[in-house]
Amino acid sequence: MSAIIRHTSGGCCMRWASRYRSPMSRPRNAMKRQSPLGCRTRCQQSKKSGRRTAYSDESGFYLLPAVARTWAPSGQTPVLRSKLTRDHLSVISGITADGELLMQVYAHAISSTECVRFLKHLVRHLGTILVVWDGAPIHRSKVVKEYLSTDAEGLVHLERLPAYAPEVSPDEGVWHYLKNVELRNICCDSLRTLRYELRCATKRLRHKCNVLLGCLRQIESV
Repeated sequence: MSAIIRHTSGGCCMRWASRYRSPMSRPRNAMKRQSPLGCRTRCQQSKKSGRRTAYSDESGFYLLPAVARTWAPSGQTPVLRSKLTRDHLSVISGITADGELLMQVYAHAISSTECVRFLKHLVRHLGTILVVWDGAPIHRSKVVKEYLSTDAEGLVHLERLPAYAPEVSPDEGVWHYLKNVELRNICCDSLRTLRYELRCATKRLRHKCNVLLGCLRQIESV
């Protein structure tokens, strides 16, 4: 049974039914991306040198619920009521090669300053690290470069993921599981409530080592 969500905004009501989305089309030059083999080799070398590897990425969690199939009495379609809004939380996380998950949540967009703050968070918990993330502008900014050349010299090493290759980032699996499993069909009326639900979902996920390790094994098969 497909759950139906009703968004209310002012006096208008809209009914949205869950449906499967077709795969997102990629740019023409996506097939020319570099092989993830080089990135994988760098991670293996980092392990031998004593550095811990952390895959990092950012995502947004909205007040609008992620609609998923669920159970209901026959003839009674479940209805989710939520305000139509773009309010959301910005989240940056890192998953280590042994399945440890670290995360920071913000009520505003993540900038280079938050990226540096998260790198310091990783160093504080993991020590010398190799951070693997994408080539977003906030990852290549002047603020990040200054941090790497001063406070983090010798402690933080960065490796960029190939372009248009979300399948080689285990964080994509973390986002998918949080949004479509742990937080599915959950309606939040404020960012404070959403932050609480996200914190609880993250705690549950941290105890599911098989799920976190599965996200890491998924990239090994690419």
